[in-house]
Amino acid sequence: MTLEDLLVALNWTNFHENISLITAAIGDCPSATGATGPAWMKQSGDQLKALVADAIAAHRPLGLLGAEWSLSPLIGMASGMLRTGNLTGFWPVSPGDLAADSTLVASRCIYVGGGSTLADLSTAAEQAGHSIATCGSYLQQSVAGAMATAVNGSRLGYGGFQNMVRGIHFVTSGERSVWIEPKSRPVLSDAVALSFADLVIRDD
Repeated sequence: MTLEDLLVALNWTNFHENISLITAAIGDCPSATGATGPAWMKQSGDQLKALVADAIAAHRPLGLLGAEWSLSPLIGMASGMLRTGNLTGFWPVSPGDLAADSTLVASRCIYVGGGSTLADLSTAAEQAGHSIATCGSYLQQSVAGAMATAVNGSRLGYGGFQNMVRGIHFVTSGERSVWIEPKSRPVLSDAVALSFADLVIRDD
């Protein structure tokens, strides 16, 4: 599926209706079906890389949309936008996925699709016998959006929702995706991270 197959023109407004524009094209990111977190990130990453390559070839800047909740005029792009609502899902982290020197407990970690909502994440945590450390009062924002805008939840001595994120898989071009995690707090082994990402970046 090409980028042009996904996009249609639309009069767009955000959830709060304080930002409106006529976008040349809007569409949905394709869904992926990987049985494990790394397999899903490999498939969804490859699909997104292909869309980015199409956009670059067409000289079409693209924006991404989460739950479209943000009040900021930074969201919304007239040349085209992709919704991330299909990039959803939750997968357990296997103990063997973690780096040898990681201090994380696999049973308390989860792979999360960035388009998943905080409500879905909270439900997934409860089903596993856990709760999320902080979330705020509104749970329909996407995980990626809440993390990127740092607006959801905080508590004394902890900070916002984004503090729970230990690593991120980014598509950075039509040819490359990267896995990023703190150097001082390693998360995944190289073998696992490189099974879906082209490059691993560890930096504080």
